[in-house]
Amino acid sequence: MDHKVTVVYGLPEGRTWHSIFEATRFFAYATVILLGITAAILSWLIRRSLHPIRELAQEAEKVDAERWAFQAPASSEQFRELRPLAAAIEKTLARLQRSFEQQRQFTSDAAHELKTDLAIAKSSLQLLAMKRRTVEEYERGLDVGMEDIGRLEATVQKMLALARLEQSPKDPSHESDFAQALQDAITQCQSYANLHGLTFDLLDFPPSTKVKLNAEDALLLCSNVLVNAIQHSPEQAPIAISLTMRNGWTELKIRDHGNGIADKNQPHLFDAFYRGDASRSRNTGGTGLGLSICKAICSRAGGNISIANHPSGGAEVVILLPILVTKSEIN
Repeated sequence: MDHKVTVVYGLPEGRTWHSIFEATRFFAYATVILLGITAAILSWLIRRSLHPIRELAQEAEKVDAERWAFQAPASSEQFRELRPLAAAIEKTLARLQRSFEQQRQFTSDAAHELKTDLAIAKSSLQLLAMKRRTVEEYERGLDVGMEDIGRLEATVQKMLALARLEQSPKDPSHESDFAQALQDAITQCQSYANLHGLTFDLLDFPPSTKVKLNAEDALLLCSNVLVNAIQHSPEQAPIAISLTMRNGWTELKIRDHGNGIADKNQPHLFDAFYRGDASRSRNTGGTGLGLSICKAICSRAGGNISIANHPSGGAEVVILLPILVTKSEIN
């Protein structure tokens, strides 16, 4: 016969809640301690990881207008992720250094050029005032003085043009017909070429080609390279002109039959105020800014200009400008 047995077990509640509280406190303390240790370790790891960046920043802070030397710390080379940043800083500072040096050189050359032109104009007037002269002598002296002032004015105008091209923001709405600008430049320089007994030989000439330049800059570019060719050409020699379009580019070639370019002058052709030979001296009205202006105009339009000796003699200027495609042409 089965009997039902009921077992009753009793335990005080105070001891149970005490155990629960102690366990909860233990886990809370353990969690806080572990979080503290983890935070300390993470903080140490972060500081250690950021140390190369701090060293890189401290080295970069040492650079100023008087000290351009920058050497990436060795710690930055240990992390692959920091190498591109260190290299970018070095390249950027190198470009800035070249820019500052060019600005300093330009300022020095400009001051020297203007001082020389002013001294020439002043000496002409002083020479005229040294003694009483005839009316004809005064007239000749005034003509010489006006020529000196005109040369000074031309230098200032070209300096302002170069500053405008290098500093003013690009306007994407600018466009012009480069073929028309070249034709206008040829017409403008024709009398100057005739004076030297030179002729223009047009080899290729498309009816029209659009480039991202305003008409004034396009004409200035063509005029400067034509004048440069005239100054370098011997008398009775032709100047070959070729304007073609290919692969999205407008290519202008102007070749003279002069003595070509000396090797020592090649790296400095586009430097401001640089005169490689007598054809760029002030005796011919040259300021040494014409080719610098040409380079600035080409860069502004996203193009390029280069000058090299032609295999058959003389020098050849090559100008490349991207052809401007209008929306109507795309449609």
